[in-house]
Amino acid sequence: APALTDALGTLTPEQTLGLVQLFNTARNQKDILVYAHDAKTQQQLRALAWDGAVPLLQKNEDYLQVIHSNIGGGKTDAFMQQKIIQRIDIQDDGYVKKQLTIVRAHTGAPNASATNRDYLRVYVPEGSTLITASGFSQPPEAIFHAPETWYDEHPLVHAAEATATFDERTGVKIYNEFGKTVFGNWVLTAPGETSTIQIDYLLPGRLFEPAMFNRGVIKKRPS
Repeated sequence: APALTDALGTLTPEQTLGLVQLFNTARNQKDILVYAHDAKTQQQLRALAWDGAVPLLQKNEDYLQVIHSNIGGGKTDAFMQQKIIQRIDIQDDGYVKKQLTIVRAHTGAPNASATNRDYLRVYVPEGSTLITASGFSQPPEAIFHAPETWYDEHPLVHAAEATATFDERTGVKIYNEFGKTVFGNWVLTAPGETSTIQIDYLLPGRLFEPAMFNRGVIKKRPS
């Protein structure tokens, strides 16, 4: 910290502007998160979305957060390139079906990089219903160990685990956390390969009531 403080005092105007731009980029990408013990300061940080909190949703508000946890996959995240595609289908009954496609490419050299072992979690509005999912792969059980008998599970983890269910068709784990429904499963991507994950789900609320067509409120069916 002292070295940083000394360097800040000698910056030129051009360097200062560059630093501000760099900080803003890091903030937008969530590379920097800030927490303050002072309640008023923390409230301002949350309003700026600098605190990393998962936001609460209004009724029928959409939400998507894709989280990757590299577990036993070495330092391979630096080699991963990702593309996220959403297809939104507004159906005649007023419900919205979403198709989420996540493409992860491992650019590491096969002989110099490990397999990226990623536990993928997708946070969507609470009450969303899984339709189908594909592209997941299970890691070998031998790389994991059962927890010791003295292991103390955190209450937040216990709350999520206690309500979790598994979709028998796809192996996707489904639970609620932070006022969201979560779909979770493993994605293993070897060096030089690409994994394509697709999750189809139905949002919980209608955009409109079908009877509105009969009353002429909606003149044209949405595409």
